[in-house]
Amino acid sequence: MTEVNLIHGWVLTYQDNADIVVAVNQAGNVAITYATKAFGEVQTLLFTITEDKIAILNLPFVFENLTILADKKEITFDVISIPG
Repeated sequence: MTEVNLIHGWVLTYQDNADIVVAVNQAGNVAITYATKAFGEVQTLLFTITEDKIAILNLPFVFENLTILADKKEITFDVISIPG
């Protein structure tokens, strides 16, 4: 598992995957990019975080099982598995 500490004490956790790129800035904007083109294009999950809220701006179909636990400030997700 990969764990990324975000702003305001939030923690992002996901399965180790070299195709996942996480970008965060001090304004609370988070971009999680699934950089494989297996689905025809790069897919990016975008959201903003504050001390007590997450606002999802874009949720592509490739991200599944997105879970946000506000009481623990924990965010987890999976990406669709590609049979191979």
